[in-house]
Amino acid sequence: MRIADILKNKSSVTDGNTGSATKENVVITKPTEEVDNDKMTRNVIPETSQKFQIDNIIAKNTTIQIPKEVKVETADPIEAYTSLTNWIKNILFNMTDYSVLHEDMIIEVLNKLVKLNSGKLLLIVNKSTTHNYLIGHSANVCILALKFGRELNYDQDKLLKLGAVALLHDIGMFKMLDIVNKPGKLSAEEYTEIKKHALLGKNIVENIDITENFKKVLIPVVFQHHERKNGKGYPSGVKEISEFAKIISLIDIYEALTHYRPYRERLLPHNALKFLIEQCNEFDTDLIKILIKAMSLFPPGSFIKLNTGEIAKVVSVHSEFPTRPVVELFMDSQSNILSEKKIIDLSATPMVHISEAIDELKLKVSKEVAFKLKSQLYWI
Repeated sequence: MRIADILKNKSSVTDGNTGSATKENVVITKPTEEVDNDKMTRNVIPETSQKFQIDNIIAKNTTIQIPKEVKVETADPIEAYTSLTNWIKNILFNMTDYSVLHEDMIIEVLNKLVKLNSGKLLLIVNKSTTHNYLIGHSANVCILALKFGRELNYDQDKLLKLGAVALLHDIGMFKMLDIVNKPGKLSAEEYTEIKKHALLGKNIVENIDITENFKKVLIPVVFQHHERKNGKGYPSGVKEISEFAKIISLIDIYEALTHYRPYRERLLPHNALKFLIEQCNEFDTDLIKILIKAMSLFPPGSFIKLNTGEIAKVVSVHSEFPTRPVVELFMDSQSNILSEKKIIDLSATPMVHISEAIDELKLKVSKEVAFKLKSQLYWI
C-alpha cells in the first residue's frame, strides 16, 4: 500500500512487501496536528528503535557543523524554479531518448540554483506540479539536497554533484508514467513493476553522455535511493549504500510525504519529521538531525498557531533555533485575516512561541481565501 493510506488509523508505518518505508508503499497514521515537543519526544520513538530525543537534535552542543552564510546572487527564486521545472519537463518528461542528455546540460541548470539564496527557494518547495507530480518532486528534491549540502559545508564541486544526483534520482520513474500517475492504490503487480524503476534508471544513466567519474557518483544514487540501513529496502536489500544515496533516500521520502498526490493527502512538515524519527532504524540518524537543522521543525511556507492565538506563515528559519522561526502573521486571535503585513522574529520574542503546526487548508476562511491558499500549494 502506498502513502495513500495516510488517513488510516494505524500506528505503524511499514512497506506492505518488505517492512520498509518507501514513498510508493507506505501505511501512515495521520498524526495529531497539535505540537507538543515533550509528547513528541516521549511517543514518537518506538521502544524497539534506537532512541534519540528532539532536545538532543537541536542542542547547542551538537557535533553538526553549521557553515557560514554562502554569498549568493540576488536572483528571482520564482524564475529559477520555473527554469528548473521547465528543464525537467523538457528533458526528463518529454525526451524519448536520454542518450542525448549530456553533462553540460545538467550542470548549466544547477549552476543557477547553487548561486541562489537557498532560504528563498525553500519557500517554493512546498509546491506540487499539477501536470505530473514527478516534475515538482524532482525539482524539490534537488533544491532540498542543495540546502542539505550547504549544511554539510560541501564545496562548490560536491554541491553540484549532489544537486545533479538529486535532480536525476528518479529518472527511471519517467519511463513508467502510466503507473506513476495512477490515481488510486497500486495492485501487487503494479507495485512490483514500479520497484523496477531503480534498475531502469541505472540502465539509462549507463548510456547517457557523462564522464565515468560522474557515472560513479550518479549510478549508486539512482540504483540505491530506496535501500534502507536495516536491509529492508529495494532493489537489492543491502544495508551499506553511498553517502549521496543516504542523503537522497531521506530527502526523497520527506518531500513525498509533505506533498499531495492524486491518491492521498499530505503530511504537515512537522509530522513528516516525526515520522522520519520513527524510522531511525531505516535512515541514518545523523542525517535526520541535519535535515531538522536544515529545514527546522517548522519549515518555510508552513503555517503555525502562536500561543497568542494568531495564525502565521513561516518565512525563514534559524538553524540554531529550529522552534523559533521568522513568521508573517496571517490571522489575528479572532480569526480575522490581516490586511497589513507584519513580520515577527520568534527568536527575539521570548514571550511569543509556537503552540502547534496547522493545516492552512482547514482554516475557517471564505471560499476565495481557501482557493488562494490551496492554489499556493501548486505550481501552474
